[in-house]
Amino acid sequence: MPDTASRPGMLVQEADRFSAEGDWTLPHYARLSAVAAKARAAEEIALDRLGALDTSGASVLVDLLGADRVQEIDRWAPALPPERRSMLKAVAKARRRRRRLPNHGRCRYSVHWPSWAGASRHWAASSFSSPASSG
Repeated sequence: MPDTASRPGMLVQEADRFSAEGDWTLPHYARLSAVAAKARAAEEIALDRLGALDTSGASVLVDLLGADRVQEIDRWAPALPPERRSMLKAVAKARRRRRRLPNHGRCRYSVHWPSWAGASRHWAASSFSSPASSG
């Protein structure tokens, strides 16, 4: 029977470089983010001991490595399976695109109402009006 237990991801320091090990997945996101925040000065990170990887773990790795460096992952981590390199590059591309969006971070609410919502739409819109627009 295969071992299905999750191995929490971690960064292991080996001399002057780090190694990403274990599962970099959503259940471990908060801890991985905290670990990554402490390792911002990492010049080199080996990915050959990486366990499970999903988009939440990929986003932490992109934050740690930098979107520009991840775009060159085929050159510096050729042994990483192609589907993992593709996921990391897709997350990095999304991060770069997000930074270029105008007014990023200014929209506080995004509400999409189904047609059956009817009159409640007016009530909700007035409930979310900004203090500057009232009175």
